[in-house]
Amino acid sequence: MLLVALVVETILFVAAQGDYVVADPLWYASLAHSIAADPSSAFGHGEMHPFVMRVGLTLPLALLYRLFGVSTLVSNLPCLIAANGTIATVYAAARTPRAKVIGMALCLACVPLFQHMRLLGVDLPAGALIGCSVLCIARRDGRRGALWLAGGVVAWFAAFLVKEIALWCAPIWIYAIVVDLRASGWKATARTYAPAVGIGVVLGAGYLALCAVVWGDPLARIHGITHAVSNVQAARYSDAWLMPGAGASRWIARLIWQVPVLLVTMFGAMLVPVVLSPWLIRGRDRIWPVATAVIALCYWFGSSTIRAYLPLPISQRMIVPVLPCLLATAALAVDGAIDRWRLGIGARRAIVVAWAVVVVAQAALPIAAGVRHPHPETDAFALVRREAAADPARPLIVVCGEPRCAMIGNFYFGFAPPPNVTMPLAGEFAAAPPPHGAIVRALVNRIRAPGAHNTDPSSDRTADITALQLPILAGNKNVTLYDAGDGVRLHDALH
Repeated sequence: MLLVALVVETILFVAAQGDYVVADPLWYASLAHSIAADPSSAFGHGEMHPFVMRVGLTLPLALLYRLFGVSTLVSNLPCLIAANGTIATVYAAARTPRAKVIGMALCLACVPLFQHMRLLGVDLPAGALIGCSVLCIARRDGRRGALWLAGGVVAWFAAFLVKEIALWCAPIWIYAIVVDLRASGWKATARTYAPAVGIGVVLGAGYLALCAVVWGDPLARIHGITHAVSNVQAARYSDAWLMPGAGASRWIARLIWQVPVLLVTMFGAMLVPVVLSPWLIRGRDRIWPVATAVIALCYWFGSSTIRAYLPLPISQRMIVPVLPCLLATAALAVDGAIDRWRLGIGARRAIVVAWAVVVVAQAALPIAAGVRHPHPETDAFALVRREAAADPARPLIVVCGEPRCAMIGNFYFGFAPPPNVTMPLAGEFAAAPPPHGAIVRALVNRIRAPGAHNTDPSSDRTADITALQLPILAGNKNVTLYDAGDGVRLHDALH
């Protein structure tokens, strides 16, 4: 059953690849490529931005780039590995064959898992490693308990290298220690946890020393986050980051009802067994609902910086790390409900089947839409790459209507455009002398994401390019590649 689920998820991953147009994945991919080409180019200048320090994602991706080159599929592989790791964790967490089948079905019907495995990001890989750490904690009984806990600490540290929210694991470990102290006493607990604590101290000290060497500050990670959040606020990147000074209604919404609504929007009927899990899950398996609650509460009420209380923005991707624990909790709770409900077997089956139908119905359309999603940027740059390769001696100019086009184009050329290809912004093209003997194309990426609005308005010339009504080579209503011929008419219009 596990193998079937992994194969199906991998097929969905390949079928649902999208365009690379989002800033964060492009940045992570660029960093990984820089590390693959020359690590000093990424770390030699001591930049303390959180993205630069998330080496748990960028280093493995850099290795993949060295092995297989830059492509959309390779760039997204860390998230496929994380998705399949999440599925394996849920399978291992389930105690009975029935719970394993339920868990695999829930994973395949989990829309957030499907959506976030399709595009490079840190949240799903961090969540998968957090889930692995919780699984190790759940298996701490028996003679190999100390070994499992040691593995749990290593997974926890790896999750921290991917993203800082791994710190949310701390209350889960504290819960496990308290439970063991009450059950076994402090001597037995100390013996069991001693190797894990020792490994954790060594890893932590080594990481602080590394930060001191590379970034000149053992606490560079914390200070980098604080600085980045301050810059985001100063740039007014998103209203969600501008809570200081907001009215009472904004604070009430953020701290009371927005997070529950977000969870219901993401998981729908899948939340029902999770909510009922405290009454349906017993023994050591209770670590899963505890971990789910801890991660949800840390996101709900936690702060994105220690300088001031600043709740994290309402965003699906920021709660994605809860996925392994939530899916394991749901599987265990449904399995427990089938055994413990004081109803006839027919009634129990009817309830479970009705619930499963709702879960599948909620997932079917989003997953089908993701598989059928168009690829306008991919198609446009595939055409540009073919033209560049067909006549390497002739200059090919791709005039970018707004700034994202140049970043996207750089990615689609594997961060190494051939010598005959240039991708100037429209303003740069207009300021340069008219082109002679070149093939000129114009690419318009119409803004369709909130973050894309935060660019200099003067750099967006999409309306000027569209008004020329040039011949269309590829694209759709959001992305259009135009044939500008020798570029003279386009140059005059933009000048």
